[in-house]
Amino acid sequence: MSHPSHILSQELVELFDMKKAKIRNEKILNQEASEAQKDIRLLTLMFRDGIPDIDVKISEEESIKWDARAQKLLYVSNKLTSVIEGTSREVRIKIRPYLTEMARKAKDLYL
Repeated sequence: MSHPSHILSQELVELFDMKKAKIRNEKILNQEASEAQKDIRLLTLMFRDGIPDIDVKISEEESIKWDARAQKLLYVSNKLTSVIEGTSREVRIKIRPYLTEMARKAKDLYL
C-alpha cells in the first residue's frame, strides 16, 4: 500500500516544483517586459524632440521604426506594423537590445 502513496507524493512534489518554476519564470518575464517598456517610453520621449524617421533591422522579416510624423515606435513583422507599446511582452523584450542601435543611428545623424 505504501508504494502508490509514494508515487502520489512524488507526483505532487514534481507538480509543486513545476508550478513554482512557472511562477518564477513569469516574474522574470514581467520584470524584463517592464524594463523594456521603460526604455521604449524613454526613447519615444527623447525622439519626439525632432528625430527623423529611423529604421533598424532585427531580421529579414522584422524591424523597428521610428515614425517621426506619428511620433511612435513601430514594430514591423512580415509587412504587419504595430505600435511597439501595444505589442506582447515577448516582442518588447525581443526588441529592447535594438533600441540602443536606434539611439546610435539617431546620434550619427548629428555627427
